[in-house]
Amino acid sequence: MAARGHRVLFVGGDYGQGPYQEIDGVKVVRSYQVGRGNRILRYPGDSISILRAMRSAACDIYFQRCVFHQTGRTYAFARLLRKKFVFSAGHDTNAWPTSQLPQLHPLYASSYRIAVRNADLVLCQNESQRQGFKDNYARNALLIPNMIDLSVFPKKTVRSPDRPTVLWVGTLCERKQPLNYVDLARALPQVDFQMVAQPMTASVEAELQSGIKGISNLQYLGFVPQHKIYSLFSTASVFVNTSTTEGFPNTFLQAMAAGIPIVSLAVNPDGVVSRANAGFACNGDDTALADAVRRLTSSPFLCQKLGENGRSFVEKWHSVGVVCEKYEEMFQELMAK
Repeated sequence: MAARGHRVLFVGGDYGQGPYQEIDGVKVVRSYQVGRGNRILRYPGDSISILRAMRSAACDIYFQRCVFHQTGRTYAFARLLRKKFVFSAGHDTNAWPTSQLPQLHPLYASSYRIAVRNADLVLCQNESQRQGFKDNYARNALLIPNMIDLSVFPKKTVRSPDRPTVLWVGTLCERKQPLNYVDLARALPQVDFQMVAQPMTASVEAELQSGIKGISNLQYLGFVPQHKIYSLFSTASVFVNTSTTEGFPNTFLQAMAAGIPIVSLAVNPDGVVSRANAGFACNGDDTALADAVRRLTSSPFLCQKLGENGRSFVEKWHSVGVVCEKYEEMFQELMAK
């Protein structure tokens, strides 16, 4: 949006940087120190810091996505500043309060409900989220798809590697089911597997470290910076997702942009994998997951065809230009109200 001439600012955490930074035309305004002390005890001080940063940013619209404990106060401060507030879902749990809100402190849970019910606009990623906001918050959410910068993914050509590579990218938490991927690698010793994992839940990480021992065809890469992940997608043959739930995975867009097919164990938002004919959705069946990966890794031309389908799909529906136009139209209509 900044590249299209709009003034864009982020309110970010305090990591020791100066009060203002500018990155690729986007100004970042510093607020509070992240991870310092007890979140509840520091709530008043952090809130004052966020309000000061929002006032300093002086925006017409304040846009907040996904993070439950920030939603309520971002909404409240936008109202205090007499500005518009937009909430955007980043996961299906944002629309279904029984899935995550009970785990939150009552302060965060109640303020989240108030913010979603009273936001000037609620955005969602898929039809399930749209229905959830309607059923649970009486909100008619606007669906705007995620976007992907296609320029960092050159179009793929047919490759016939001696040992094809399967890629998994995600955080180490229970709903991502990383151990299912380990089982997949164990079942297909003739295929190479790579795993990019951001540590999140200590118990899951410990189980994973124990589970991957002795699996010679599985390369555990741990955390990898985003700019290096692009090259992993570009050299992989297949992308695998083993999550139980997601919103609309950006990794799906990255795989399709890179021209590699997707094999998803359970996640298929709005049937995108099937609609794009960009891979296989396995409806929670681990046997079907292994069969699909086996089929793809033995047929480079099938990989090429499904990868081309995925690339065409994201070019049509998820490119930066296409999605930014939707945001511009939405923001213009919002400011006209």
